[in-house]
Amino acid sequence: NHGKVFDYLAYGYKTSNDETFFKDINELKPAHNIIIRGKEMKILKFWDFKSGEEKINDNNKSKLSFLLEDSVKLRFRSDVPVSILLSGGLDSSIIASIADELIESEEINNKQVTAYSAVFPGFKFDESGIISEFLKSCNHIKSVHIIPDFENLPDSVNDFVYGMGEPVFNTTSFAHYCLMKEIKKENVKVVMNGQGTDEAWCGYEKYILGYYLLDLLISSPQKFLSEMKNFNKKKIYSYKYILSQTVKAIISRRYSSYLRSAYREKIFGCLSGDFTKMNYSYFKNPVYKKFSSGNLSGYLKNNIQYQGFNQILHYEDHSSMLNSIEMRSPFIDYRIMEFAFEIPSEEKLGNGITKKILREVFKEKLPESIINNKQKIGFVTPFEKNFIEQSRMKQFLDDLMNSDSFKSKTIFDTGKIKKIFGEKKSYPEFPFWRIINLELWSQVYNIKNL
Repeated sequence: NHGKVFDYLAYGYKTSNDETFFKDINELKPAHNIIIRGKEMKILKFWDFKSGEEKINDNNKSKLSFLLEDSVKLRFRSDVPVSILLSGGLDSSIIASIADELIESEEINNKQVTAYSAVFPGFKFDESGIISEFLKSCNHIKSVHIIPDFENLPDSVNDFVYGMGEPVFNTTSFAHYCLMKEIKKENVKVVMNGQGTDEAWCGYEKYILGYYLLDLLISSPQKFLSEMKNFNKKKIYSYKYILSQTVKAIISRRYSSYLRSAYREKIFGCLSGDFTKMNYSYFKNPVYKKFSSGNLSGYLKNNIQYQGFNQILHYEDHSSMLNSIEMRSPFIDYRIMEFAFEIPSEEKLGNGITKKILREVFKEKLPESIINNKQKIGFVTPFEKNFIEQSRMKQFLDDLMNSDSFKSKTIFDTGKIKKIFGEKKSYPEFPFWRIINLELWSQVYNIKNL
């Protein structure tokens, strides 16, 4: 499916538009069912976000606390022990804290819950210290640190690519796959994670602050400049970056993606003219009112349902199930998702602080190192920046670039791409992984029309 391939190569996108990377093979859109009766088939939508207005309510904090506790409790229903994926971040720490309290109050039968953490000794973003500090406050959480082995990529990459089914957007997916393989060795069958908070409760402010500021410019202009100053001071974003993100919120999603692809990543110029011309309009711009005060909410809902979040759920579901592990995500409980959009955006983001209400609800239960850590970096591993520089990978990439399959590609300029791979330091933001993943995917699935 050339449209899907174009969106992936040019922008790194995998949208939920009911198509897949395989032509004429479709998938259900989020919150849809196929119902078959006799020879009749219907596709029906069974859930959507409520369309009501955001409401200020004094009970929002207590309601959120109740919903989260109930959601975690429900996901402990199992015939086998349930474990937790624990990082040093806010989301998984909330889940572990709730689990510890549920055991203490005997609301679940477990006497202990094991928390698995990926750690990277000596790495700049290693979170083992924060994890250890948090666990001091837990009486019933057993901590297990795992150091994922990324050295075996050339040996396992084809199995990984085939198992993912479709190309995935970055190397984090392989890191998660490695983590699941290690957890499988512990005979774990069910794990909980903290996915869903960033998308619903305003976590990745670098991507959303433009939409938030645009809302303020329309509804509360007097707050616009003060919030710009807050993000500049507390998040160390330059005013130039903040203003560029606000402009990005105004222009079309497709055009802003094109600008990133062409001038920052510098991959757009590698794609063939015919391939670009035929597929440039494949990506459909999200439809929500740009000049209302609901830009942030519209952007988040679109990401959750149709773009962005599905990429994370895709690779986590595949990498866990490839290792016979079931993944459960308490924050994606539909009640919590609905509630996230019933409260004002200012309760989630403001004064340069992300996930405000979550931090306020759990500030007495989590250490300051977690509550006051406002810089969202995601699941960062040593593998992400260095994978193409590893000695074994260099030979692997040489073989890949010189393969008959790669040389036969007409959708991009293979000579230009080989040159870029040979001058990696001159192209720090080039999406090397997307080229590698697409080529490997085309080989393991025997795709010939690229």
